[in-house]
Order: sequence, then structure tokens, then C-alpha cells
Amino acid sequence: MRKTTTLIVAGLMAAAAAGVRAANYNDAGCGLGSMLFRENGKGQQILAGTTNGIGSQTSAISSQSSDCRERGVVRRSKEAEVFVAVNYRSLTRELAAGRGEYAEALADVLGCRGASVPAFLDAAKARYDSLLPGGRATPGSLLRAVEAEVLSDPAVACTL
Repeated sequence: MRKTTTLIVAGLMAAAAAGVRAANYNDAGCGLGSMLFRENGKGQQILAGTTNGIGSQTSAISSQSSDCRERGVVRRSKEAEVFVAVNYRSLTRELAAGRGEYAEALADVLGCRGASVPAFLDAAKARYDSLLPGGRATPGSLLRAVEAEVLSDPAVACTL
């Protein structure tokens, strides 16, 4: 059991390291620790990694704080894909109605702020039939249709 756990942890660390290198972070990745300990020396990176582990590095990545920028591992487009896939049924109902928590959250994920949110909801409701032709779509096709049909509307001033 211990050997399996060690192999899983090692695999996850290797996968995370590939994303870290691509984003030009130091060896400890992003987070409070990498902000405090910027050098790549062994001792500093141990301290940086430990500090990152004490706090919530996951929320720093999601919120793009603590030096965890969008160009890092989590990208807004992937966040939107996951959000639509997980909340697909609720989204289809709420987009048809032009209101609801899930529809508003999708607007937020797609970069709509302030007055752009009601404009997004109105446009989604007005174009619902083209978003879900025949009442059916996959989460991926729904997201692509929202991006093409709703976000292209000049009244919807959302920025990804």
C-alpha cells in the first residue's frame, strides 16, 4: 500500500513539474512559497514547497492569486469546459430561462462583469434554440455555441 501511494505521489509531482516548467515558475511552482523564496537552490525550494503546501495552493491557482497567473496550469478555457460539463443540466434549464445561479456563474467564468451579466443572460435566452439545436447538445458543443453566438453579440461586453 505504501509503495503504491509513493508511486502515485511521484507521478503527480512529475506531471505538475511539467506544467511548472512551461509556465516559467521556479521549481516550487506558484504560490506564497514561490513568492517568498524565488531562488532555485535546494534549501530555498524545500522551504518554498513546504510553504506552498501549508496554504491552499489550489485556491491560489483557481483565483490566480499568489503569483499563480492564468498562463499557469489552470486556464480560463479549461475552467469553462469543466464548469459546463459538471453543471450541464442546470445550465441548459437556466440559459433557456435567462436567469439562475449556474447561468450567472457561467457568465462570470467567461469574463462577464457588471452590466455584461444581464446582457449575457438575455442573449443566451434569445439564442437558446441555436445553442441547443433540437434541445440536444453536448457540454462541449454548448460551450462552443455560447462562445460563438452569445459572446459575439456586441451588447455582451465580456472579455476572456
